[in-house]
Amino acid sequence: MSEFEITIDLPGSQYGEVIVIEKYGDTYSLVLGGKGQKGGKIFKKWCYPEFKKEPGKKAVPWKIPLGNQRDAVTVIKQIAKAFGINT
Repeated sequence: MSEFEITIDLPGSQYGEVIVIEKYGDTYSLVLGGKGQKGGKIFKKWCYPEFKKEPGKKAVPWKIPLGNQRDAVTVIKQIAKAFGINT
């Protein structure tokens, strides 16, 4: 279980998708998630990563690791800059 999670709704998503920002150990990540139809409970979407053109045996969350807090801030600032937001 992650140390903390922050959920951000994705505007215009017809499937109730969300981005979950989570911290696990020293690593921050973005995880694709969704809202359940009953009660709006947040869940993470899972996948089977490909190894040698075969799906893995264990499912893992769809995640984009951002690194430690300092690295994560740098990456997020670069993303903001790509959209014309000066930080």
